[in-house]
Amino acid sequence: MEQHDKASQGTNGYCTACGSPLEEGVSFCTKCGNPVAGKDADASLEPSDGVVASSDAVEATTPVHAVTAVDSAGAATSSHYETVMVDVESDMTREAQNDREAAARATESLYGVESVESAFAPGEGALAAADAPMKQTSTVSKKPLFIGIGVAVVLLVIVIILVVLVFGKAGSTPASDEGAAQDSAPAVQQPESTEGSSETEGSPEKEKEEEAASEPVVVSLTDSYTTRFAEVNEVTYPAFTFQYPGSEWAVVDESVVDSSEHVSVENLRNGAKVSYQLWGSYPSGNAVVEFVDAERVADSSFVPSYVQGTNHSDLGSFGVMRGTLRVDGVDNGTVYAVIPDAALSNPSYMDTSSGLPAFPYTFWVSFTCMTSEELDKQTEQEVIAILASFKVAETSDSASASKKSGGSSLSDSNGYVLPESSSRTYSNAELEEMSDYELYLARNEVFARHGRIFKNSDLQEYFGSKSWYDPRYTPEEFSESMLNANEKANIERMAKIEQDRNSPYID
Repeated sequence: MEQHDKASQGTNGYCTACGSPLEEGVSFCTKCGNPVAGKDADASLEPSDGVVASSDAVEATTPVHAVTAVDSAGAATSSHYETVMVDVESDMTREAQNDREAAARATESLYGVESVESAFAPGEGALAAADAPMKQTSTVSKKPLFIGIGVAVVLLVIVIILVVLVFGKAGSTPASDEGAAQDSAPAVQQPESTEGSSETEGSPEKEKEEEAASEPVVVSLTDSYTTRFAEVNEVTYPAFTFQYPGSEWAVVDESVVDSSEHVSVENLRNGAKVSYQLWGSYPSGNAVVEFVDAERVADSSFVPSYVQGTNHSDLGSFGVMRGTLRVDGVDNGTVYAVIPDAALSNPSYMDTSSGLPAFPYTFWVSFTCMTSEELDKQTEQEVIAILASFKVAETSDSASASKKSGGSSLSDSNGYVLPESSSRTYSNAELEEMSDYELYLARNEVFARHGRIFKNSDLQEYFGSKSWYDPRYTPEEFSESMLNANEKANIERMAKIEQDRNSPYID
């Protein structure tokens, strides 16, 4: 190819595609390969010495990015315009290379890529030879890549946990919108709607009921009853007394015979009964009766002492007990009973042969309330108060004894049952006219006239009421040698009659 100086550039026109000056006699633009229209140029360029024709290496349809002229010495000499274009393309190439190196360093720091080598592909604006193959090699370390993936997974799990915690906590708070979930219990339970109900919390009726339930039950014991067994049967035995509310309770079912006594007080409002029973002989039955699950609900006023020469103080303290009456293994209701405290642990202090809990007191005594239904609070407290008031009647024995002796033809104004017991011997006929109780008093009267002290409380109380009684000797200090023949004979005859009658007062 012939060389042209600057003065000859442009004399053959310019390429309509890229604006480069056309050389004389060419059919294609040596810069971009665009066909030259309207020129009678040769289809090919003749090479000169040392010059490689570009038309031999590039087909007519292949664009040419750069054309250089090579002189005979092998040095490339470009026109001024070509030199400027090459410099621009070189700058673009350096900038692209710098960008690739910066991207490679960033990739290496993030993902462990050791090196990246690549050539711009055609169409990316970079200068590249047509025959230069596109190369891209990358070497990635698997271990750092796995570490990066692991870190990403851990971060993802942490994010999920935080989201769950945040939204879970938000879901537990009360929602203000309609239809919010109500499954979780609120921190403070809100009262239910009181609309259409008078029994809900906060209502006046409910508050009144709660106030009534919290108020203590007041029991007023206004009336009293005293048992009559000793009086009716003219025997020496203590009378018992108990109190009851006279406004709603009444005495019913009174019965006194020679061997037993029964009386009840009944609640006129609901029919609850408190019953006293005494048996002169040991009560018995075929059923197996047990008093189970007993508990002490109140103290009892009953204090045991001497009865017919027997000291019952070993029964100890008494209480009001509540438990279940079990008959032949079947629960038969609730029983409230006055029994010794010791009976809760020692069955010998109590007997249930009569069908109810009873305790021995020379005879068998039972003071109970039997119910098959649960008592209301007021009635239960009244029952317990009635049972707790049960005790030995004060001065009952002396009053009864005075009545008996006063009615006897053998007594005198000084209160002697046998006023002549020391001066004569009474006949059996005379003594047979006396009751068991009178014989019991007359026999011990002989000792009392000599100042003997009695362990039996009823005898001590009876003789203590007499003006002539002067207690001087304990039972251990007293000697029968103090008695004369008439006194000894009267004692023997009375004791024989009592034994024949099987009197309950024989020691």
